[in-house]
Amino acid sequence: MLRLRKEGPMPRARKSAAAPAPAGLIKMRPYQEEAFWAEYGLQLWLWARQRGKSRTMAAKAMHWMGLNPGCLVTYASASLLLGTELAEKEAALFYSTLDEMRKQAESLGMLLRLHAADREAAIDDINVDDFKDLFTRQKLQTRLYHSPSIYSRTQVIAPNIATARGWSGFVLLDEIWFIEDFRGLWEAVEPIISSSPLFQVRMCTTIGRDDSHFAYEMAAPPEGTTFEVNPRGNWYRSQAGIRVHRVDVYDAEACGVKTYDMDSRKEITAAEAKAKAMDRDAYARNFELIMRAGGINALDRAALRHAMEAGASECFAIDREDLPADWMARAKVGDGPIALGYDVATTENKTSNPSALTVGEKVGHRMVARFTMRWKSADPDDCIELLKQVVTEMYHAGKKLRRLCVDGSNERFHAVNVKRALIPWIIVEIVVSSTKTTYKAEEMDMKTYLGNLFSNAVQDGEVLLAQHEWLRKDMLLVKKEKGRFVTETDTSGNHGDTFDSSKLALYGLRHGSGPVEATGVQVGRMEMKAPRAGIRNPYAPENLPAQEWRAA
Repeated sequence: MLRLRKEGPMPRARKSAAAPAPAGLIKMRPYQEEAFWAEYGLQLWLWARQRGKSRTMAAKAMHWMGLNPGCLVTYASASLLLGTELAEKEAALFYSTLDEMRKQAESLGMLLRLHAADREAAIDDINVDDFKDLFTRQKLQTRLYHSPSIYSRTQVIAPNIATARGWSGFVLLDEIWFIEDFRGLWEAVEPIISSSPLFQVRMCTTIGRDDSHFAYEMAAPPEGTTFEVNPRGNWYRSQAGIRVHRVDVYDAEACGVKTYDMDSRKEITAAEAKAKAMDRDAYARNFELIMRAGGINALDRAALRHAMEAGASECFAIDREDLPADWMARAKVGDGPIALGYDVATTENKTSNPSALTVGEKVGHRMVARFTMRWKSADPDDCIELLKQVVTEMYHAGKKLRRLCVDGSNERFHAVNVKRALIPWIIVEIVVSSTKTTYKAEEMDMKTYLGNLFSNAVQDGEVLLAQHEWLRKDMLLVKKEKGRFVTETDTSGNHGDTFDSSKLALYGLRHGSGPVEATGVQVGRMEMKAPRAGIRNPYAPENLPAQEWRAA
C-alpha cells in the first residue's frame, strides 16, 4: 500500500502537472503504444518474436489493476518460466512508476512511502530486486493495494481447462499457438468474458508450425490481404472475426528495432537476416508472420522454374536405366570443380523407389547440375557399375573431381561398397540423414540441414537445373512440414530422389576438401649450410669467429 505523508519543512517546487498514466512511465515503441491503448475488448497481438509482447502485456496488467480496484487479472502461459518473467517485468514497471510518483510527491512537498506487511520504508530504501521478490513470493501472484482492504491482483497460472471456468475480469493469454488444447480452453473462457462489458481479453502469439491449431483459425487474415510496412503495426479483422494487431519484423525495423548477425554480432537489416537464415520457412513464420495452410513445397515453384529456364541449355537429364554414350558431351561438363550426389534406391510403403545421380559443377558461385539421372534397378552391382562408368569417364577426361556424396541412411552396406569400388578415382563421403550437425549455434540433423541448403540455393538463384517436366514433378514431391522435409510417393514410386541427389551434390561442392599433399618448402630467404667445426648454428655468418657461436 502507498501512503503520502507531509514531511517537515520541505521546499515547495513548481506546481506539477497531473501524474502521467502508468503506461506513459515506460518507453514504448509506436506499435506497443498502438496495441496498449486500443479499446477493443478482444484482441490478438500477432507479433514477430522478441518484439516486446511480454513487456507490453505486463504493462497492460498493471494498467488494469490500477484502474479497477478489486479486479482479477489472469495471465495464462504455456510456460511457467514465462509467467515468472511477467511477474518480474510487472515489478520493474511498478518500480519505475513509483519512482515517477516519488518525483511528483517531492514537487508537491510530500514524501511517498511504501507500506509492506508491518513495516514502512521510503521508496529510496527499496530496490528493484526487493520488488521482484515481493511480486513473485505469493506463488506468481501480484497484488496492488488500493486501501488496507481492497486490492487488485494478477495471478499467473498454466492454461488449464479445469481452472479456466473460474477466471473472471481481465485475461491475458500468452503464446496461444503453443497451448495444446486451446480450442477447449477458449470454449471455457469465452462465456465468462461475454458476461460483462468491463471484461477484456488480450491474446498474443507468434505463428506455430501446426496449421490445424485453433489459433490458425483465429488469426488467419482474409484471403488476398496484403500489409504495408507500418511502425504502428497493422490492424485487421481475421476470418474468425477477431481484431488482430500484426507486427512483423519489417514493421518493428521501421521504428528502430535492430537485428544482429548471429556470427559477427554486427547490426544487419531484416532482409539480410532472412538471406542468411538456414530455415527460410521458420524465418517466414517467426519474423515475417506468413501463414501457410498445409504442407508446403520445399522448393518455391517460381524459383524452381527460374532454375530450369536458366539451365535449359546447360544441363542434361534422363529418366532411364542405360547411360548414353555421349552423356558427358550433352551435359557440357566443364573444367570447374565437380561433385556428385547419389541417392540410393529404397522401398517406401512396399513400393521400390528409384536411384538418382546428380553431377554438379561449380561455375562462379553457382552449382550447375550438368547431369541428372533417375533409374530403377534391382541389382545393386549394376548401380555401382553405372557410377563407376560416370566417374572414370570424367577422371580420364581430366575433370576436377572433388567428391561423391552417397546417402547411407538406409542402405549403409551398399554405400560402403560404393566407397570401396570408387575410391581409386574419387573421394566418397557417406552421409547419414540422422547425423546431427550445428549451423549458427542451432542443432539439426543432416536431412534438415541439406534440405535447407539446397532449397535456399534454388531460391537465391544459385542452382541451374535441366528443364524437364518429370524432373520438376519429382522435385515438387518434397514438402516441408513443421520444419522438417517429408516426401510424398507418387503412383510410380518416385520419391523426390533427384531433390536428394542434387542436395548431396551441392553439399559436396560447398563442404569438405580434396586430397591433401604435404611438400617441404623453403621458409625465409636463408639457405641451409653444412655445419662447421665448433659452430652449431648452420645459419651463422661466414665472417664471425667460431668461438662466438660455440656452445657454453
